[in-house]
Amino acid sequence: MTIGNNVERIRKEHALTVSKLAARVGITRQTIYAIEAGTYIPNTAIALKLANELNVTVEQLFSLRPVKPVAADRTTARLLPDRRQLDVGRPVWLCRVGDNLIAAACGSADSYQPPADGLIAKLYAAKASKAAIQVFYPQTEKPDHLLLAGHCLGTSILAHYLRLAGYNLIHVNGCKRGPVDLLKAGLVHIAIDDSCHGKTADGINPRSGTIVDTSEYVVTRFTTLEVGLVVPADNPKHIQSLSDLNKNVAFVNQPVGSECRTLLDRVAAKAHLCQPSIRGPGSAACGGLTAAWRVYSGKADCCLATRSSAQILGLHFIPVAQRQFNLILRKDSLPQGALADTLAVLRKPSFRREMESLCDQAAPRV
Repeated sequence: MTIGNNVERIRKEHALTVSKLAARVGITRQTIYAIEAGTYIPNTAIALKLANELNVTVEQLFSLRPVKPVAADRTTARLLPDRRQLDVGRPVWLCRVGDNLIAAACGSADSYQPPADGLIAKLYAAKASKAAIQVFYPQTEKPDHLLLAGHCLGTSILAHYLRLAGYNLIHVNGCKRGPVDLLKAGLVHIAIDDSCHGKTADGINPRSGTIVDTSEYVVTRFTTLEVGLVVPADNPKHIQSLSDLNKNVAFVNQPVGSECRTLLDRVAAKAHLCQPSIRGPGSAACGGLTAAWRVYSGKADCCLATRSSAQILGLHFIPVAQRQFNLILRKDSLPQGALADTLAVLRKPSFRREMESLCDQAAPRV
């Protein structure tokens, strides 16, 4: 319900100016203007004085009016293939990627409603590749949304700088298809590709410090993640490789699924090392700096982290594996100006410095 008022109409019927009515009631002209505009609701005393001066009842001056419900908009969008079960009511982002309107499922949260553009109202077909989306706002296509598939440690920094440039970088998680496959299918704007797993778009794998510009894609080295063993500066346990972790070493690993842990498990499998012997005493640290701090404070003999984590705390670093990530942008799917703005972000010295502090090499100079 809203409060409607007839103060202006009745005042004019009585041939009263705003100044005269304000003087009689004992309030300012600005208050009368605000009451007539509906931006100020008077208290009981002022309402009674106005009714008395205008010779009407309070009900004739003010009334409750029902709010007319606004019909919610619906649109049809293509759902990103997701490993999670996408049911009716799931919040989604809506984004125009080339000619496709894409609905990307938001991350679930028990304690709060994640930001979203709408929710799934109806699933079409057995494979649920399309859905009717109940949108929250009239504008269903957000030109500032950029969909990114793939992940590495530097995506949070990229998202921060793109937000400053006016873009909302939506990180796609849990998709059934790989980042490059999604990019080629025109379902995302940007893909982060791990070159260790195969070729990038069109088989391009840029060398360090280069950007490859093809007719369809712009491909650039995003970052290189160097993972290794971090030990005290004097290395009292004389650790030199993964095989030394079979000794009586208090080792701090990282959680399963993290970038560093994935690299370690891959190298350990190739070396045929016994997995339980390198997983430490059941402890895992969330993040390289947290793990390195345990070594620095003497709570552990060795940990798994990046070179930058070791350098920050003055610890000794023993390289184990390296992983290169490429950033691939599809030209025909990006909103106007987004390609130039993204490349401008990669040029920023502050962006490069933050990448170097988190990973080990920043994006190349553009």
